[in-house]
Amino acid sequence: MQILSKYSPCLSIVVGFILASLFSVRAADPILPPAPMKVTETYQAGYEAIDIDEIKTWIKFLSADELEGRASGEPGYDVAARFCATLMEHYGVKPFGDSGKNGRTFLQKFNLIQRERDSDKGDLTLKLGEKSVRLKMADDFVPQSGKWGSYEWEGPVVALRIAKGVKADIPKLLKEAQLEGHLPILFLENARHNLKQLGYLDPSKAKAIVVADHYFFRNKRLRTGKTPEYLESERMPNVASDVTFVSNRAGEKLLKLLGKKREELSTEKSIKAQKDLSIKVNALTHRHVFPTSNVVGIIEGSDPVLRKEYVAIGGHLDHVPNSRDGQIHNGADDNASGTAAVLSLAKAFNVLKKRPKRSIMLLLWGAEEMGLLGSGHFVEHSPVPMKQFVTYLNLDMIGRDETRPGKDRPEDNRNSVNLVGSRRFTWDLHQLISIQNKMVGLDLEDDQEDVFYRSDQYHFDRKGVPVIFFFAGFHPDYHTPRDTYEKLNYPKITRIARLCYLIGHKVANQDGRFKRDKQQAF
Repeated sequence: MQILSKYSPCLSIVVGFILASLFSVRAADPILPPAPMKVTETYQAGYEAIDIDEIKTWIKFLSADELEGRASGEPGYDVAARFCATLMEHYGVKPFGDSGKNGRTFLQKFNLIQRERDSDKGDLTLKLGEKSVRLKMADDFVPQSGKWGSYEWEGPVVALRIAKGVKADIPKLLKEAQLEGHLPILFLENARHNLKQLGYLDPSKAKAIVVADHYFFRNKRLRTGKTPEYLESERMPNVASDVTFVSNRAGEKLLKLLGKKREELSTEKSIKAQKDLSIKVNALTHRHVFPTSNVVGIIEGSDPVLRKEYVAIGGHLDHVPNSRDGQIHNGADDNASGTAAVLSLAKAFNVLKKRPKRSIMLLLWGAEEMGLLGSGHFVEHSPVPMKQFVTYLNLDMIGRDETRPGKDRPEDNRNSVNLVGSRRFTWDLHQLISIQNKMVGLDLEDDQEDVFYRSDQYHFDRKGVPVIFFFAGFHPDYHTPRDTYEKLNYPKITRIARLCYLIGHKVANQDGRFKRDKQQAF
């Protein structure tokens, strides 16, 4: 308890209250099959330092009701961040965040901007020749503009459609249209997979109208009154672009204006308007700023040259706010599980008699649930150049057994984990994982590439860093108050943490760096 008191008396009281109740009764842990190969002596000490009981304790704390879901910008998140920073320090990790009065701290602070939209004041007018359509803000459209105000467009347009079941690289698709001088109008029918990609467009160039079944149009509370829209990092230039969402119902009016039918549109064959379309968006928004942070620490490498290169391992610390009726979303799997695994690696790498040649950077992200904002902020304001990162391992939702009606049963996934993006940069990385896994014995799957854009490894990938996203899969308790600590598969979390340790150790000591395959490996 003494190591916690340095941050605040209040923090010590909260932690003491929670730790006093950690060892309540829960279901027995599942028994997983043995690994096919023994751990070699090189890895033994760090491997055994990753302790299942410590992981249980940390997850119980991080997902406790008293932290109220750890939403970024809330007191519970700040307590969680300081708790993790304290544990890192306890295990010998050095702070690598912002500079303070006494040197670096563990926290990399950044501001979140809350945009509040006045849904009674705003409209969007589209005019093509003598015909025009006027849409009402909140009912028919919602502007997500980088300027967050009014803007206008007049010029040629190109209408595109991504049908259900079709996966597309939306940033690339829109960029190609914009290079030709056209404003893209995108009819997005596969919204669940593709909406996330729209947050990562180049704000200096990206303008688009997107017709989609956006969550906004399905939520009565968000359609009425003065409503907080979304959160963005104050200094993260890649988040906010001039994208305007239009409801499917209003999209039919837009099709009529263009004189086209939805079936005529596709990603391959673009339909271009014969005349210039003029668009005018009026939107009244208000801006509020509040702080949050990432947690950043390093274990310095032993080689005087290679220590300037980094194997980064991280996961997001935040979760979602309480529901309107006051229910707490504890976020045990999402993502106290990944956070605890990262903390276990702080201990594992520091018990080694000889540290790896390259440095290990441990990262816990804020504001992931708000659009990968903490990791996005980091890659734009990294304490070291991004070219010095050799790889990034991401741990997000590693504590449950994948459950998909008609596809996956939890009893079939007790020992499985999805490798997302492991073949994206090079096949060599994927093979290395398979070799190291022989000492762990997990069932490795790679059929979840559709979630690649939904977690923090995305920002490292777009900076050219080889990545792996460890993901145990979705389940019915995802983003509900039912995501609680007693439902987790702790032997699997421990195994995944150990696999990350083995991969990180191997990559940190290998002679060279990964080279990108001439063709994408997946």
